[in-house]
Amino acid sequence: MNPPMPPAPERVGVRGVAAIAGLVLATFGAVLPQAMSAPTLALTAESYSATVAESSWALTATLIVAVASTPVLGRLGDAFGARRMLLMLLPVVAIGLVMAALAPDLGWLIAGRAVQGLAGGAFPLAIACVPHVVPTRRRAAAVGLVTATFATGTGFGVVIAGLLVDHVGVRALSWVPLAFLAAAELLIAASLPHIPTRPDVHLDVRSAVRLSLGLAALLVALTEAPQWPLPAVAMAGCLALGAGLIAAWLVREHRSPDPLVDPRTLRRRGVWSTHLTAMLLGATLLGSFVLLPAFAEAPAETGRGLGRTVTDAALLLLPASLAMLAVGPLSGVLRRRIGTRAPVLLGAVTAAA
Repeated sequence: MNPPMPPAPERVGVRGVAAIAGLVLATFGAVLPQAMSAPTLALTAESYSATVAESSWALTATLIVAVASTPVLGRLGDAFGARRMLLMLLPVVAIGLVMAALAPDLGWLIAGRAVQGLAGGAFPLAIACVPHVVPTRRRAAAVGLVTATFATGTGFGVVIAGLLVDHVGVRALSWVPLAFLAAAELLIAASLPHIPTRPDVHLDVRSAVRLSLGLAALLVALTEAPQWPLPAVAMAGCLALGAGLIAAWLVREHRSPDPLVDPRTLRRRGVWSTHLTAMLLGATLLGSFVLLPAFAEAPAETGRGLGRTVTDAALLLLPASLAMLAVGPLSGVLRRRIGTRAPVLLGAVTAAA
């Protein structure tokens, strides 16, 4: 059951602007740790006297927790209010950042990064808060701003990571997101109005466990299994486990009167096509933000890189990040005037060019 839309405020006002600023900072601070981890894996391995394969678990742990927890946190936001869940979530993520910053060894770093993975739920919770602080006519623009912040945070995160590791050190990667999350917590607590709970919304724990473990198994198959002994067998096993858990989750969701995610909605053309488009565009965006710095940082003598510093590699992404930040809020205006199809096609063609 979809939650009813809240009554629209008549105007944004000072508190509304402060609330949107808090949501933007929360989204930006939540995406930064993951964005800063990918281009600094080699330096992280060097700092903790580990191999790159071992240090890659610092990123994989974040991703596993993110994909496993985001649907659950979204559901809890429906039940207990997105504002309340966001205010509870940000301090927990901050604890993970402090754990990573003060980690005495790689194990503690991986544990801290795993806790940081809960930040994946900040984005849907922030989106759910938007209708409570802006008028209906401005909701699309506000959602576009928060969404653009999520996307640009990836690019800016790489730039910030380059500056920090080149001039301060790897441990500094945790302190910058912590500052953004602290500011977001204060702004949201002071300016975002109370969002009532919904006792009619329930969390199916068994369904959530199946979905979370299934997504985690699929992610491990794509990220870590190729590095294990007998990689083909390991990958096939993880893929089979993930597919089986997802299938079991779908069966339970079809039978549930109050599903975590209603799979029947995916039969609608406008729903499945939107999700597929978002997945492909998101994979393209995030892939470029990981592969371009990796190519720029690879030694030039190998013939497969440019041999640049992390900062130089990160600056390659700065124009795209600035463009997304500028265009994101315009999506609401374009949606009202010309619909959604033309802007999506234009964006895809522009990105491909």
